[in-house]
Amino acid sequence: MKAYTKSLWRTVSSHIGRFIAITAIIALGIGFTAGLSDVHPKLIDSLDAYYKEYGVPDLVLKSTSPAGFTAEQQETLKNAACVERAATATVMELTDGDDCTRITFMDFDEEVNRLELLEGDFPKDGTEALAERGTNGFQAYKVGEKVEIMGKTVTVSGIVVNPMLFVREPEPALTAEEGEEKYVTSAFYLDNAFQPALPVTDVRIVLKECVGREVFSFRYEDAVEEAEEALKTALGDGAENVAFLTLNENYSSASYNEYGKKVGNISAIFSIFFIAVVALVVLTTMSRLIDEERPMIACFKTLGYGDGKIMLKYILFSLVCCALGGALGALGLSHLLTFLIYQSFEIMFTMPAAVLSFNPVFGFLMTGAMAAAVVAVTAWVTAASLKERPAALLQPKAPKAGKKIFLERIPFLWKRLPFRFKSTCRNLFRYLGRFFMTVLSVSGATTLVFAGFGLYDSSGEMGVSSGSISGISAILIICAMLLCILVVYNLTNINVEERRREIATLKVLGYKNGEVAMYIYREVFILSFIGVLLGIPLGAGFATFVFNYVEFGSVANMKWYSWLVSALLSLLFSVIADLLLYRKIVRTDMNASLKTLE
Repeated sequence: MKAYTKSLWRTVSSHIGRFIAITAIIALGIGFTAGLSDVHPKLIDSLDAYYKEYGVPDLVLKSTSPAGFTAEQQETLKNAACVERAATATVMELTDGDDCTRITFMDFDEEVNRLELLEGDFPKDGTEALAERGTNGFQAYKVGEKVEIMGKTVTVSGIVVNPMLFVREPEPALTAEEGEEKYVTSAFYLDNAFQPALPVTDVRIVLKECVGREVFSFRYEDAVEEAEEALKTALGDGAENVAFLTLNENYSSASYNEYGKKVGNISAIFSIFFIAVVALVVLTTMSRLIDEERPMIACFKTLGYGDGKIMLKYILFSLVCCALGGALGALGLSHLLTFLIYQSFEIMFTMPAAVLSFNPVFGFLMTGAMAAAVVAVTAWVTAASLKERPAALLQPKAPKAGKKIFLERIPFLWKRLPFRFKSTCRNLFRYLGRFFMTVLSVSGATTLVFAGFGLYDSSGEMGVSSGSISGISAILIICAMLLCILVVYNLTNINVEERRREIATLKVLGYKNGEVAMYIYREVFILSFIGVLLGIPLGAGFATFVFNYVEFGSVANMKWYSWLVSALLSLLFSVIADLLLYRKIVRTDMNASLKTLE
């Protein structure tokens, strides 16, 4: 057992670059998937905590009668069985040309829809007022500033945020007719003492059944719907003159939830594609590793180890990579991505403090799914090797026989190619598995980059949601570039390890370091270029699918230079990945490498 354990650690140490690359690729894939998938839940959790803290009403009842709610109706609503607490207010909008001022008369001691004080103090009497903080829609005011409201001059005693008005974009006016673009330009809050004879236009209600339920959840929506029916029954005929508004009719919360869902939808699509590329690379890497370990498998069989125990060694190797990568991705990278995207919503909303929640379920589910896939392919490839006799396993697989390629059938062109290019062309088509693996991986990364730029360019057409979508676009592009580096680095590293004897032979023949490196790089550059050419149309198709799914944007919105930059970035990061391996290539031990088959 001691020898068995040593063999496992020796496999890890002798392939440490590959081990780290697989772990990093899995961490990136799981982190990206779990991080983006956690954005919408994080948004809702944080909004729910914020709403609970400030007593945001689950229902706002607005009277359509000029006389407002009668005292009897107010009492009926406050005492209804489904009502936890309720507060009354008078809301009116005054229009002066293009300016629309919303004025709310309320009791500042109420625990329903409490205002968040940013600076200054609450009004002490009817000569003072609170002003809504300045945004892209609301005019900014200063504490101590004098303003005229309904023919009276009052002093701004404080600046506040109404928890139901946290979007930074212009708030549609309540008095706007259907199809009319009319927005509130300023908002003030005054004590009822300012104008005591005004009718009560609003009753704000916190529902009992909603106290412990998260906003926008199915249980929450059902509870609101049931309460609405109960209140209509309690009001009787008076319900005909009452409009029932839920959080889905509130502009800020509806916008917040809508774009949170769009982020979730985008995350789901990109996560599936991203994880598919990651899985493809990991599975191929493990297949190549087991092929290289054929002599070790033969030794184990000769020593009497059973097939199951031999297979377990390579399964453990892949499981350790999945466990480490999954833990790093689910516990570390995912939280960073979620935080960055959450912060990008600050462009559009006065964001509530992020809830420090931890939901590792999705990350660990994806880790488990990837581990199952990797274990399955590891077992399958190992089983194929275990069927061979030890004597056959001790011999490396015979290299694929050289065949004439298409270019060789064009003598005019082939004869004029230098030897180094002839060698490159033959190697490209001699190892078709390597060819397709590199091309597919680079094209996958390019597809993600292209779609990221598509989202970024289209987000400029979306107004309020541009901040969050732009944030996702930037993160997507960065993650796709990291994936491209890791993929090309991993595949090139495998290429170098498999061809150490060729590299050593070139060095013996007098090739300089740069020429030896270009022997490997030339193939990778060509494959990367083919991958990019394939990735651009794939990216256009994938981006079109994404836009149709989330119902916004178009490839037609993309700037011409985004097409070019998508290709150049993929090529650039392929070059960076190759340069990271330059030292390993030029430091190949000629003597040790040339003895590998002796």
